[in-house]
Amino acid sequence: MTQSAHTFTPKDDSLAERLNAYRQVKRDFDDLQKNRKQFDQATLGEKEDVAAAQKILQNSLGMAFQAIQVKELQNAVQQGLISQQEMTSFIQAKNLQEMEERREKSQSRQDSHERSCKL
Repeated sequence: MTQSAHTFTPKDDSLAERLNAYRQVKRDFDDLQKNRKQFDQATLGEKEDVAAAQKILQNSLGMAFQAIQVKELQNAVQQGLISQQEMTSFIQAKNLQEMEERREKSQSRQDSHERSCKL
């Protein structure tokens, strides 16, 4: 799997289409998270598939977060494309993913440093 594998595929560049594509990715991601306990009991090969799917969905969410700006969300609320609650959820999810990405990078640097210290 490449780093760029994703499922974020809006039909065009309109805000409505980008929001629809985001909603689908978010539903898929939430479904995967809800079923995590079931996946934790899967066999090794299945666990690898689940991990790959999770990475693809994380990439997809990242693309959606980059494709939709907060000021666009405010316009979308005014246009009735999304609710205030959905806008808040989007911003919270975006912030959470950014925190997780920073944590992963930090952990990666720490692991790299620990390996180099052992040499």
